[in-house]
Amino acid sequence: MNVDFMTTIEDVLARLDRLDILCKLQGIEVNLILLGGAGMIVAMEMSGRDFRPTIDIDVQLLSSNNKTGLLEIFEELSIDEITGIVDFPPPEDFKTGDKMKIESDFQAITVYVPEIELLACTKLFSKRQKDLTDLEMSSILELCDLKKLRRMVKEYKSYLINPDDPNLNLHHLKERLVD
Repeated sequence: MNVDFMTTIEDVLARLDRLDILCKLQGIEVNLILLGGAGMIVAMEMSGRDFRPTIDIDVQLLSSNNKTGLLEIFEELSIDEITGIVDFPPPEDFKTGDKMKIESDFQAITVYVPEIELLACTKLFSKRQKDLTDLEMSSILELCDLKKLRRMVKEYKSYLINPDDPNLNLHHLKERLVD
C-alpha cells in the first residue's frame, strides 16, 4: 500500500477508518491506544497546536479477538504495534492512565489517545534525536501540566537501572523540568 504522510487529525482518522473497515470485514474487534507521531498529531491538534508530519501509526494493543489477523492488517496499513520499544512509561500506565476515546463512527475498533504527559514521557525517556527535536521544537511541554509531568519523570526515573544515562532526552531538558 502506498502510504501518505499524516499531518492532521483528519489524516489519522482516515487511516484509522481503513483499519476499521478491514477489521469489520474480517470480524476483528480491537481496542488500542494511539501513540507516536499520530498520537501527538491528535493530542496537539485538539489543543490548537500543530505537530510534525508522520508516516506511520504506532499503537499499543489493549485487546483483540484475532491478533494474528489484526497484525496482517497492521502491516498493510503501516501501523506498528509498540511492544518492548517504549520502556517508560510502562505499558500498564497507558492501559490504566487517563486517556481520551476518539469519537468516530468506527464499528470494529475503539481508539484512545493517552494524556499529553504520557506522550511527553515517551519522548523524554527516549534516546532518539527525533524525539528530542520534537520536545524542543514543538509545544508538547507547554501543553503538559508540568507538576504532573515532573512527578511522572521522578517516578519513572526510579525504575531505571541507569537514571543518569546522559543519552536520555530528559537530561537535555533539565532546566525545563525543574521546579
